[in-house]
Amino acid sequence: GEVCFGAKNDSYGKFNITSSGIIVALKLVYISGFVTCNKDNVPYGSHWNCKKGSNIGTIVTNAKKEVIFPHNYQEKVYSLPGYHENSSELVFYGQFPPVIVAAGDQYRIWYHEDFVNGEEYNNDGYTCVDVYALFTW
Repeated sequence: GEVCFGAKNDSYGKFNITSSGIIVALKLVYISGFVTCNKDNVPYGSHWNCKKGSNIGTIVTNAKKEVIFPHNYQEKVYSLPGYHENSSELVFYGQFPPVIVAAGDQYRIWYHEDFVNGEEYNNDGYTCVDVYALFTW
């Protein structure tokens, strides 16, 4: 189903894992909306970050607020080879160690400035996505 996440006030989007196992890739497919780090700059906003540029500002955590995707997150925007701030989808893969999940586990999609409680007073918007997980057998 559709999951939406916002750019401020801890407005992460929640989804639950449907089966137990090991996730080798997570895919977020863009449906609608945008997030921005400065609502006064129009039309600066994008699917996965703020204004135009190649960086990504969308992260996925578990219910304990530990960042799972991307695995090398450093509390700032990051590069995801092959993807940009307005890509039609984001695919996280090559996770190490692999992500072991149980059915019912809650995961959360965040805009990174909202996650780190950065300068979010002028942030705005929501991005809505479909979430797909690829399990290993």
